[in-house]
Formats: sequence, structure tokens, C-alpha cells
Amino acid sequence: MKYEEHTAIGITGLLILSKIKILGLDVNIVSILTTGIASILADLDHLESRISNKMYSGISRAITNLLSLVIPTVLAVISYIQFNKWNNIYRSSTSSWNPFVVGLVVFAISNLLIREQYQVIKKIVAYGVAFGLIAYGIYKENRILISIGLFIGTYILTEHRSGVTHSILSAIITTLIVLKIDIKYNLNLTRYVLLGYLLHILSDCFTTRGCPIFFLL
Repeated sequence: MKYEEHTAIGITGLLILSKIKILGLDVNIVSILTTGIASILADLDHLESRISNKMYSGISRAITNLLSLVIPTVLAVISYIQFNKWNNIYRSSTSSWNPFVVGLVVFAISNLLIREQYQVIKKIVAYGVAFGLIAYGIYKENRILISIGLFIGTYILTEHRSGVTHSILSAIITTLIVLKIDIKYNLNLTRYVLLGYLLHILSDCFTTRGCPIFFLL
């Protein structure tokens, strides 16, 4: 399913279930946004999903653009210097190279090769975010940051729609992490995260691929 469909299902589910008073679900800007975001949260295991693109694409493209400029430039300069040196050593017309042209060719080829590695760079950035959160959490002795880092890292490592991300177990683990944040900052978001996450999983169960909702059972 696309992110628009998951978001629509999540918010629609909130609107319908809010009519059941015993659930204690409120309909306001915060609850709608929280449920909508939670309804696409499980797709963090897919680097091409909308939520992953929002998290990683900007910095990944910036790094790719920087590397595709710096590395080809360095290689082009080295090539220019080297071929210029060879031309000074071997002055015969048959062995003479135009260092400037060689530098341009090296720059163009290396620039293209680096840009083709965007997905690899994107994955490295994702791992960097996860590791950074874990490391900073350990440094600050903040279990919430460590939990979020482990959460993101686990999702990146798993296959899309695996039991680790698309199951009742994953919904419970995600909810427990949010609950810790809720208790600390009194945000009252846990029930909306659980609702959005569960609706994501349930809606994916009705696709042809399905998902292992009872993972480990």
C-alpha cells in the first residue's frame, strides 16, 4: 500500500473509533497528526517509503552531491598532474596526452559513478542516524534515545514487511517506546501511535503479499 492509503485508513479509523467512548480517543490536530504518522511508521523498514525519504533523503542527497563534486575534483587534479608529468618525461608526439582533457574525463566518469551510489549512501546515513542516537543516548544515559536508535537500526536491517516490523509484536514494542516518552513528557500519544500502527499492519494483511501478523507465534 502507498503512504496515502495508510494515512487515510489510520485517520478514518481514528474518526470512527472515537465514537466508542470507552476507548477515550479524542479527535484534534495532535491526535490526527500522531495517528497519521504512526500509520506509516512501520514502513521505516523500506528505504524508499515516504517516511524514510523524509528522514534520510535530504542529507543523503547533500552528501552525494558533495562527494560527487569533491572526489571527482581531487581525482581530476591528480590525473592532470600525473599525465602532465608523463608528458614532460615522454615528449614524443605518439605518447603525448592532453592533461586537461584527461582530467575532465576522469571527473565526468567518477562523478557519474558516485551519483549512482545514492542508495548506498542513503543506507549509510540511515545507519548513522541509528548509531548516533544510540551513542548519544549512552553518553547521556538516556534510555529513550537508545531505544529509538535501536528501533530505527532494527528496522533498517530487516526485510520490508518482515515479522520484526509488521506484526503485533512490533506494534507492542513500538508502543512501549512511545509510552516511555509519554510518561516522561506527559504527551498522551501512546494510544494514537498504537492505533495507527495496528491499522497499518491490518491493512497490509489484506494485500496479496500479506504480513506475518503473528510473528514468533
